[in-house]
Amino acid sequence: MEFERAGRLRRRGGRVLAFAVAVLLADGAWVVQAGPGDAGQYALLGVGLLAAVFAVSQLREAARPFRLRVDEHGIALHDRELSWAEITAVALEYPEAVEDYEGTGRAYPDPLLVLWPVPGVALDAEPAGARGGHPGYAVTRCTDLTPGVAELSAALAR
Repeated sequence: MEFERAGRLRRRGGRVLAFAVAVLLADGAWVVQAGPGDAGQYALLGVGLLAAVFAVSQLREAARPFRLRVDEHGIALHDRELSWAEITAVALEYPEAVEDYEGTGRAYPDPLLVLWPVPGVALDAEPAGARGGHPGYAVTRCTDLTPGVAELSAALAR
């Protein structure tokens, strides 16, 4: 089964970019109408610029090559194909829950697809952790994948 992530990243980046443009236009209209110097104008400008930076980062990430295929032969990544004989384990890792920013409850970060190759198989990535002395590599955040996490779990279970 083939998975891709560019579509979701492009949609998210496009929505945030549209929001950033709207905020910056509203800030510009405020400056034209009331004149510069109000602290709220600077705060609105900051929000618009931060949103624009986030949107551009999402669009740049969507433009990077990414391929993930899970089938009976193994896992194919954008830069490497690994047979099941070259993989010790593969799992969806759910990072520990963290306190949300309002302090009202627990927030659960997005799950990661983590791959542990057999010793001697090197990947062009920084290890994301170790299990049993073997380095594990985070392949992607699963919520960015199309189809979603349920389909990825089903493909890995086969």
